[in-house]
Amino acid sequence: MDFESRPLILFNLECHEEQRKFYDTIKMMHERRNEEENPDEREELTGLIDNDIINWNEELYPEAWNFFDTHFMSEEGLAMYAESVYDMMTDDEYMGVGRFTFNTGRGIHSPNGEPAIKNRLLKMFQGRPRCDVRIDEYNEGLVILERW
Repeated sequence: MDFESRPLILFNLECHEEQRKFYDTIKMMHERRNEEENPDEREELTGLIDNDIINWNEELYPEAWNFFDTHFMSEEGLAMYAESVYDMMTDDEYMGVGRFTFNTGRGIHSPNGEPAIKNRLLKMFQGRPRCDVRIDEYNEGLVILERW
């Protein structure tokens, strides 16, 4: 097992409690969005949820910026974020940073148990030049994006 190329994520009880509180907040936002009848308001709430998740990841994992927890994010919001990660990986300023890990989960909370976000990431990046996307061999809830 190559531990050096895997992201180092350390959790403690305080971090775990903060994560639980954040997930509870996001779940309430989702409930509010699901109850909203106005499509424009629903779309705006979806964007707010996605932005909160992006900001939360940056705060929670400041030393492991190449790790991203996608739980509760919209498929479209993650696709846009993942594309920006890919663009950053191809930027000369960041060359040498060629690996990014998305924690998509296994899809057990997705409709029909189908991991929509994981499948979207795999489909988005498969076949791109100098790029590899795959499911982590030790954790099927992680999608690894590599660029060289």
